Amino acid sequence: MPKDGKLILTGTPVFGSTSEIDDITRVLGDIAADAQQYTGEVQSALLTLTSVSSATLSKLREKLDGRLIVGARSLENSAATGKSACKSYAAEVDEIHSAAENIVRAVEEALTSIQIRAWEIEEIALAIQAPTPERWDESVASYLPEPKLGPASYGVGLHAVDRAAMVGRLRDLYEMRWLTAASQWQMRLEDIRVLQHKWANLIEDRKHAEDRFKDALSQTTIGQLLTVSGAGVAAQRFTIATSISGELWGESFENAEVAMSHPLLLK
Repeated sequence: MPKDGKLILTGTPVFGSTSEIDDITRVLGDIAADAQQYTGEVQSALLTLTSVSSATLSKLREKLDGRLIVGARSLENSAATGKSACKSYAAEVDEIHSAAENIVRAVEEALTSIQIRAWEIEEIALAIQAPTPERWDESVASYLPEPKLGPASYGVGLHAVDRAAMVGRLRDLYEMRWLTAASQWQMRLEDIRVLQHKWANLIEDRKHAEDRFKDALSQTTIGQLLTVSGAGVAAQRFTIATSISGELWGESFENAEVAMSHPLLLK
């Protein structure tokens, strides 16, 4: 009979840890704060430039106001939304992990109870010379098997009346114990089946939590840009930088914009 409850539970809703999600949440919070500070600095620079008039500075003001500020705010909002999604996801994962621990503990308690009942049934079976149960995960008879008299224990040459009386005494002695143990065994098996069903539901809950998390991130500007960008870090960096600021490493890409109509974004 297994002692570890996880051995009779299929799959698992427990993987990863909330500490990893907390780390991401902190990073996103820092990004949002940095973007907010950057927006303030660009606005300050823009305010300084408004007192000077020239074609070159007008173009620079247009870039600051039309690209950098918009891009920084988009980054700030994306990071803030991502942070909120991470916190919600972490709370769900923590709740699922806690529920999973409770289920494993309850299964192990049920297994322990079945083991105790199995020992009691085996003791009675030995006393009445009945077969002992071979499997822990199958219920035993809800009635006491007919006791048998062994010559080694009860002697030989008993008359039929005496033999019947002896069998009756054995039944009186063990029947209630057998019925109680068998009933409790059956109840614990039913408890385990219910717990297995709850475990399967937790696995589904974990999948749904991950889907909600992915959907929330995909709704942010940064998440959408990552979706439409090419593979690899370099491609993602290019897509994000050129879409929110119009340049990367000093090289301008004036026609870059957020592709909100991309087929992937419409799914």
